[in-house]
Amino acid sequence: MNGMSPKKSHEVHRLSTCIRDFIRECSPFVIDVGAGQGYLARELASPSIPSARPMHVLALDSDMDQIDGAKRRGGCSPGKREGCAHPDTDGSPCKCGSITYRNAFVSSDSLVQEIESWIASFPCDTQPHVGRTQSDHARTYPVIMTGLHACGSLTPTVLRSFVSLSDPDSAPPDSHSSGIQWKPSALALVGCCYNLMKESDFPMTCWDGFAPLKLTRQHLQLACQCPYQWTLSDASWRGSRLSRKKVVYRALLGRLLSQHAQAAPDVLLQGKKLGRLNSSAYASWSTFLQQTSSRLGLSDILDPDYHLGLEPGHGFPEEFPRLAPRLACLHAMRSLLGPVIESVIIADRIVYLVDHLRPNWNIHAVNVFDLASGSARNVALVVDQPIDDGQG
Repeated sequence: MNGMSPKKSHEVHRLSTCIRDFIRECSPFVIDVGAGQGYLARELASPSIPSARPMHVLALDSDMDQIDGAKRRGGCSPGKREGCAHPDTDGSPCKCGSITYRNAFVSSDSLVQEIESWIASFPCDTQPHVGRTQSDHARTYPVIMTGLHACGSLTPTVLRSFVSLSDPDSAPPDSHSSGIQWKPSALALVGCCYNLMKESDFPMTCWDGFAPLKLTRQHLQLACQCPYQWTLSDASWRGSRLSRKKVVYRALLGRLLSQHAQAAPDVLLQGKKLGRLNSSAYASWSTFLQQTSSRLGLSDILDPDYHLGLEPGHGFPEEFPRLAPRLACLHAMRSLLGPVIESVIIADRIVYLVDHLRPNWNIHAVNVFDLASGSARNVALVVDQPIDDGQG
């Protein structure tokens, strides 16, 4: 697909294949949360595999730039639905999928509202491309929820919404203008960016085994670390070294501020954040200090030539050359805990789904991506309904 890296192409192919495994009798509606550039949405709506059935996709993202980029890549004009949403001229069901892009911050309430208005926007004779009869007013249409690397709190939000909407005692939501009812039929969700989770996102379950566990911001940052990928290739090894260098430089910066500013770094910065710097900023310690001082407005404090005790030609305070390799080693050892913390987060989400959905649903944790492809977050939470074989 145009614009995709080999890693992204691998992820889109694997997850779209996983999603199609949920198809039973008809092509369902699919909600792609955190759709980004729309790669997964386009593959579902216009499959690269000829035998795969196209789907109708609602692609949601809170970043308007991502939505605009997705529309440009797909050749979709603003405000238009990409793809065909009308029956064939001979009256048979349409064999085309479609994508509707929407800019929306996803919450439990907004997700339901977006789905309702989206379903209501389809002409009656195309809902959902299986033909309609007089009894269709009582039909509840299936909706698959998915997300390829749904960041931070987005994954817990979707899981809670799925559980709430799947409650057998709750009435199916309906799109008010058409009266069409819908229900979640399956889930295939890959999370990421644990460092962006909220405190309320863990634990999700009420199981006593998770009650004593408290994940701090440092734990969540470690959960993003993937030490097993450091040696996959020369490029990944160089990337891991740069990553450790970034951690070391930022740690040394905090020590430098504490020593020379006579104040705690958070007091000195007064709410200012360094944020993300380009990799070129870490070319040397002097370069890092120059860009940091410009970003934070602390040139009088962070000018490398201002401080006493600098080693000639290095721009380091005297103790820093000894501290730097120790900090790098500490970060490497701490990173080994990353997969453990990630496993705890995933286990909590699985137990939450089991507690609320069994025995009416199947719950799986699937290693959907090949780690060798560079896909660090490779576990998909998969929920589908057991197949009724008529022998119950």
